Amino acid sequence: MSDENALEAQRKRSARIHLILIGAIAAFPFVGSYVLYKFWRPTSFMNHGELVAQQQPRMPAPTDPAGIAMNALKGKWVLATVDAAACDKACTDKLYFVRQIRLTQGKEMERIERVWLVSDAATPDPALLKEHKGLHVVAAQNSAWTRELPAKDKINDYIYIIDPLGNVVLRYPPGFNPTGMKKDLARLIRASRIG
Repeated sequence: MSDENALEAQRKRSARIHLILIGAIAAFPFVGSYVLYKFWRPTSFMNHGELVAQQQPRMPAPTDPAGIAMNALKGKWVLATVDAAACDKACTDKLYFVRQIRLTQGKEMERIERVWLVSDAATPDPALLKEHKGLHVVAAQNSAWTRELPAKDKINDYIYIIDPLGNVVLRYPPGFNPTGMKKDLARLIRASRIG
C-alpha cells in the first residue's frame, strides 16, 4: 500500500511540475516583453527620420487661405513643410523633395498629400506653385499647426510625415537623406491599413 501511495504522490508531483512548466512557458513571452520594454534600449532603428512618437502631437483640421476645410487631407499620409511665402533655397529644396518622394511611391502616391504651411501673412509666388501642382498651401501664421509641430530649434528646418489619423510620426532635419525618407514612407504605407 505504501508503494501505491508513493507512486501516487510521485504522479501528483510530476503533474504539478508539468503544470508549472506549461504556465512558465505561457508566461514567458509576457514577462520577456515587459523586461525588454522596461530595460532594453535598441542602439539602432530602421527608420531614417527622427521618430516623434514620444509626444504624439495631433494636427488640427487645417484650412486653406480661403478658409475652406481641406477634406483632401483627411485619411491621407501628409508630407508637411513650414516656410515663409518668400520661399528661399532651403524651402524650394524641401518642396522639390516632397514632390519627388511622393512620385516615387508609384501606385501608392494617391494615399499621400503634400502641404506647405505658410508661416507668414504673405502669398507665395504663383510661378513656384505652378511647379508643384497638387500642393496644398495652408495659411498657418500663428495657427495650431505651427504650435503643435515638434522641432528642436525652428519648425521650418524640418519635413514632417503625418499619418492618416493626424499624428506626427517622423521628422527630417536639414541635410536628410531623401532616399531614407522614401524608404520610411514606403514602409509606413505598406504596414498601414488606414489612409
